[in-house]
Parts: sequence; C-alpha cells; structure tokens
Amino acid sequence: MAIAQTTATAEGKSMRRGIVKDYFPSLTHRDFRMLWTWTFVSNIGTWLHNVALGLYVHEVYRAPGWLGLINFFSYAPTILLFLPAGSLADTGRRKRILIVSQVTMAAGALSLAVLVAAGAAGLAGISISVFLMGIGIAFNFPAWLAIIPELVPREDLLNAISLNAASWNMARFLGPMLAGIVIAIASYSACFFANSASFFPFILVLFVIALPETAASHAGSTFSFRTMAGGISYSLRRRLIRNLLITFGLINAFGLPYIVFIPVFGKDILSRGNIGVSAMYAASGLGAVVGAPLVTRLHRSFDEITLVKGGVMGISLSLLIFSWSTNFWLSLVLVFSAGLSFLVTATSINTILQIKTDPRVRGRIMSLYVFMLVGAFPVGGALLGFIADAAGMSRAMSIGSLTCLFWGSVLLLKPELLQAAGVSDEI
Repeated sequence: MAIAQTTATAEGKSMRRGIVKDYFPSLTHRDFRMLWTWTFVSNIGTWLHNVALGLYVHEVYRAPGWLGLINFFSYAPTILLFLPAGSLADTGRRKRILIVSQVTMAAGALSLAVLVAAGAAGLAGISISVFLMGIGIAFNFPAWLAIIPELVPREDLLNAISLNAASWNMARFLGPMLAGIVIAIASYSACFFANSASFFPFILVLFVIALPETAASHAGSTFSFRTMAGGISYSLRRRLIRNLLITFGLINAFGLPYIVFIPVFGKDILSRGNIGVSAMYAASGLGAVVGAPLVTRLHRSFDEITLVKGGVMGISLSLLIFSWSTNFWLSLVLVFSAGLSFLVTATSINTILQIKTDPRVRGRIMSLYVFMLVGAFPVGGALLGFIADAAGMSRAMSIGSLTCLFWGSVLLLKPELLQAAGVSDEI
C-alpha cells in the first residue's frame, strides 16, 4: 500500500512538472520564478491601492474631475520621463534602478497611507504621493522589461513575457476583491499600507539574484541627451521595430479603450447593471489570463510575426462585432476574445522587440514600448469618447475597431512591413 501511494505521489509530481514545462517553461528558471512571484504579489497590492484610492477620492470630494486629475498625476511621470528612464536602463545598472524605483513606489504608497490615516490627505498631498509613485513606475517599467531576457533563455522568452502580462491581469481581479474586504474590516489607509509593504519582498529578491555576465557587459553605455535620442533614432531606422511600435500604438489607441467604455456597453446598451459590467471586466481579464499559456502553445506552430498579425485581426473583429452586439452572452465571449487577442499581440510584439534589439539599446526601446501603451491609450480613449458623445458609443467603437482592422489588413497584404530591412546595428 505504501509503495502504491509513493508511486502515485511520484507520478503526480511528474505530471505537475510536465504541465509547468509545457505551459509555463519560464517558471522553471529560479531567478525569473522568484521575481515573477513577488511581482504578482506587488501587482495585487497596486490594484488594492488603485481601487481604494478611487473610492477614497470619490467619497471625500464627490467630483469626477478630481478623479481625473489624480489619474493624470499617476500617468504624467511615465509620459514625461520615458526617454531618460529608457536611457538610464541601458547604462547596465538595471538591478540598481529596479531597487531604487521599487523603494520610490513604496515610499509614495507609505506617504499616502500615513496622510490618510492621520486625516490630513488633501488633494495636494494625494497628488504628490501618486506623482512620486509615478516616478518610480516610469523608471521601473523599462528596466524590468529589459532585464527579462537576462533571466530566461531565448526559447522561453515569449512565455516569460506573456506570464508577466498575465500576472497584471490576474491581479486586476484579486486586488479589487481584496480592497473591498480590507476597506470593510479595516480602512482605506490599510490598503495603502499593504501596497507599500508589497514592494519589499521583490526588493529582497533583487538582492539575492545574480544577473548573468551578459547583462553587465553593456555597462559601458552612458546617460546623456544623445543616448536618450538614440533610442528614437534606432527605432526609426529599423523598419521592423518601427512598424511593431506603430502597431502597438494603434491597438492601444483604438482597440484597448474598449475597457474604459465597458460600463457604457454594460449599462446603457445591454441593460445589465453593475453585476453585468463586473462580469464583462472579468471576461476581458480572463481572456488575458488564458492567453498566457495559450500563446506558448501557439508559438510551437506559428512564429511571433504571425501571432502579431493574427492578434491584431482578432482584436479588430472581436471589437467590431462587440460594438453592435445587443446580446449580453455574446458580448462576454467577444470581450474575452479581445482580452486574449490583445495579450497575444502585446506579448508577441514585446518578444520580437527584445530579440531583435541590440542589448545596448534595449532599455530605450522598452521605454518606447511602454510609452506606446501609457501615451496612446488615454489619447485614444479621449478621442473615442468625444466621438461617442457626438455619434454614439457603438459608432465610436466601430471606428476604433475598423482602424485596427485596416492596419491589420495592411500587415497581411504587405508582409515586408514586418520584415527586418538589414539596417546597420550602429547606435
């Protein structure tokens, strides 16, 4: 009997190892696994913080305009500092940058927690706290994205990038649920204290891991205005990188804003109320979570360029049908498809950029990648919002999805747009 139990246990462990190797191969690498795990915890803390902050500002000030202002101060540093952040990430001190940026974010969250707990959190104090966190985020993103190829081999890079995106989407579910519980049994400030604490395990792991020699070999890069401009020049002179960044910017500007307008579709068009809206958000995020292991399996049959084209078409067609859907269950399937397609597209683009970019300029290219998300998303959302006010939500979303569909069709008809042109590697 004992032998049978031992055999069954061994078979169970072997099966689990097989599943991890097949669907999550990047997690077999210790340093990436440790950093990813605590990044996930930190992401939960971030969503805990974001939800609590929105509820707190709304409860105290009862003015949507102030919510928009606080949101602006959160994003502004990333938009303003993306060039120096990327250039600094290419100086070879990425580990140090990550530690300092994580401490900065923790300090911003802690300052907000103290202000709220003391009843002294005016708009100025809140704005300064979130701006401080935004500075940390601005420098953290390029360094973290640029360091991933140093933690996993080439064949596991796509999986690592997709898991990184999936962790954010999984946290998008867990964080808001935890926020409701923490606020109910404790306070708003407890959410901010918890977020501040969530950064420190990641910081400790950074002290433990040792980056390969290849990461240190690029430390000769200098931080200057010339190197900051060099990232833009590098991308403009390389057709593949340039067109991938354009593609990412377009789907963020004209596709991804569907997330912003889910309440409009859920309440005004589908007449489903808060529960229906929550279900649509959940379906979108679930699509992104499912996309992480799926993209790894798809990569065994299709290369990254094919996945980019398929992902853009998937986003476009899903959102075009969603724009005019009056069936709630069909809409759930469509936002699930859009979330999945977006993750496949974004992770495939990120992977190609990581592979095709000279390591000496990788941080700067990753900062452009982040800028295409943080910059294009709010601009596109505002534009589609103005169109919706004038012509209706369904027409506005149709215009956005047709824009993505047009660009996806161009990529299919002109495959040379996503082919390297053999430009010199000189920076």
